Amino acid sequence: MPNIPIFIEKHDVELILKWLKEDSDIAIISNCSFGEGKDRVWKWKASQPPKNLNDGYYQIWHIPSGKIFVEGVKRNDPDWVEVNNPFEEYEAYPYNNNREIQNLGNMPQFFEFEVRVKDSQNSDMVGLSNFSWIGSRYQKAPDSAKKWWSKLRRFITNNSTKINGNGINSDDSSKFFCFAHAYESIKKKPDL
Repeated sequence: MPNIPIFIEKHDVELILKWLKEDSDIAIISNCSFGEGKDRVWKWKASQPPKNLNDGYYQIWHIPSGKIFVEGVKRNDPDWVEVNNPFEEYEAYPYNNNREIQNLGNMPQFFEFEVRVKDSQNSDMVGLSNFSWIGSRYQKAPDSAKKWWSKLRRFITNNSTKINGNGINSDDSSKFFCFAHAYESIKKKPDL
């Protein structure tokens, strides 16, 4: 599964969010309310990117690449039901009971952004964030989704420095991208 691991801090998140907000072809899928009882059907809604992004998971919908379908929630529903107006609240199950992300059925018109500004084990360390995409793993991805993924990768490449996970290195084989503010924090750590 394609992914882009990145080190970011608060100001870097603001840069990414600004870039996302400039793209009218995307929306963020957000949880509006948590499900109750044994069925645990929750309310979701597509909207423009929010004012800020806290640590957590975000689903990015590339609108031109396909519609939103949800797993049937009512007794006689088919397996997957099209959401008529995703910009209004609709019912859907969460993915593996994760309150932050909806079960979208591994469709290639969706991208995930995991924001981790601080490391979960050591709050003095910059956390590892990640963009990921299912790509063509289960079905052929639309060309528009492939182009958006390439556009995202270019944005990240143009606004970051390549590093190894354990320290600064300009080697082209590096696997991580580090945005400016996170890069400065990492450089200050004497053990890296």
